[in-house]
Amino acid sequence: MFKSYKIRLYPTKEQELLFYEHINASRYIWNYMIEQHKKEYEETGKHLSGFDMCKLITPLKNDGNHDWLRRVSVKTLQKACKNLESAYISFYKKNKGYPKFKSKKKDRKSFMTDTEHFYFVDKKYLFLPKIGKVKYKTDYNVPLNTRKFSNVTVFLDINKWFVTASFECEKQVLAGDFTMGIDLGIKDLAIVAFNDKKIVYHNINKSSKIKKIEKRIAYYNRSMSRKYVCSMSNHGYYKVSNNMKKEIIKIQKQYKRLRDIRTNYIHQVTKSLVNLYPSAIIMEDLDIVGLLKNKRMSKMILNQCFYKFITFIKYKCDNNGIDFIQVPTNFPSSKMCSNCGNIKKELKLSNRIYYCDVCGSIIDRDYNAAINLMKYQYN
Repeated sequence: MFKSYKIRLYPTKEQELLFYEHINASRYIWNYMIEQHKKEYEETGKHLSGFDMCKLITPLKNDGNHDWLRRVSVKTLQKACKNLESAYISFYKKNKGYPKFKSKKKDRKSFMTDTEHFYFVDKKYLFLPKIGKVKYKTDYNVPLNTRKFSNVTVFLDINKWFVTASFECEKQVLAGDFTMGIDLGIKDLAIVAFNDKKIVYHNINKSSKIKKIEKRIAYYNRSMSRKYVCSMSNHGYYKVSNNMKKEIIKIQKQYKRLRDIRTNYIHQVTKSLVNLYPSAIIMEDLDIVGLLKNKRMSKMILNQCFYKFITFIKYKCDNNGIDFIQVPTNFPSSKMCSNCGNIKKELKLSNRIYYCDVCGSIIDRDYNAAINLMKYQYN
């Protein structure tokens, strides 16, 4: 299995300039190769492979107009060509969007680097090719004695630098002998049932911390709306003022804080569930796209981050040798009585307590669904 790290970097001003050089070079090679690909297709009707695009890098460096590319790691330029090749393959074979030119302002500021010469020097510094030793801080126990990393990417998130890297390690098999059912919801994030026990993970979006951040975002939005400057030379359209740019950065920081709080909470929840080491974790295969069609609840569903929750618990189960099962969407987990198996066809979303007409059992609707998922026969 592959384990990934996301680590905060603290580069010097000179190193930060080198970061921007790598970002600009990677974007330039991407846009340049798209032009070359179009020319080749118009002239010969053939497509440029990733290897063909990599061969064009050396003549480009030697033409006298692109000497600045020599200050950038050649692996960074080659990675841009390989990524562009993958984008073309996705377009032709998977019917995804046609590769577009990258913008300096809008696109993500990132670059990939040489994986063979990337390594952690000690607990304070790591080494990046063409850049040197860069200071970092992390709570991870990073592998100091290995250089077998893959997909090393440096990127800028608002005003902070990060690096992501992954390496291959052995799986742990610590699974127990009981199954676990998890029912995701809006009132509470997750209701968990296992071994006649019940665990409730509350909705963090209802906490005072999240509400304060949302109020602050609304305040900054109102403040930003007063900082537009009308330019008559631009046919009466509004342009972004310098004060407004400062407000945009403030809003971006608050949104990032919201995202980090929710992501951290989901990591804590999924880690605590996996650390119980069940033999299998069973969840419903949610139609998230269909759920978002409900205009009244779409925002609450988005804030719960169901897809992220499923993704996190899925890879953590795989790392620990736990079976992860998703039952079909037509499985009546909420309508079925967990005691006698009777299916109650007329059950509204507003009915939060399940009353069984056959055996007379009374149980919380979400906990009832979690028990039914726990008892699901998947073998």
